[in-house]
Amino acid sequence: MNKKVAIGIIAAIVIIALLGFGLMGNKKVTSSQGVSSSNSNGNEIIINGFRFSPDNLNVKVGDKVTWVNQDSAGHTITSDSGSVLNSPILKNGESFSFTFTSTGEYSYHCSIHPGMKGKIIVS
Repeated sequence: MNKKVAIGIIAAIVIIALLGFGLMGNKKVTSSQGVSSSNSNGNEIIINGFRFSPDNLNVKVGDKVTWVNQDSAGHTITSDSGSVLNSPILKNGESFSFTFTSTGEYSYHCSIHPGMKGKIIVS
């Protein structure tokens, strides 16, 4: 085998390995309202199969809602109007929590997959 070809192959393998380790080490849970590993009030919405489940949730003022991404794709929680809900892209296993301090209906969607919709009704 040509020496230059062998060096090129080795360099490519090293670069791919370094990129792979860099991506694996970059897993973290993010939230603009705080990280939550458990939600004691039971107001949890699971993201799976490109759906929010439940897609409608009734809560009270002061309740915290936590969205947990169990999907293979990244998703966001984004207000349909205004900017009340504005999560970063959540990767698999990551969560986003928000505490609702005012009554009203809060419709939201995934900005990456706009067909994914949900609503929080706060009383």
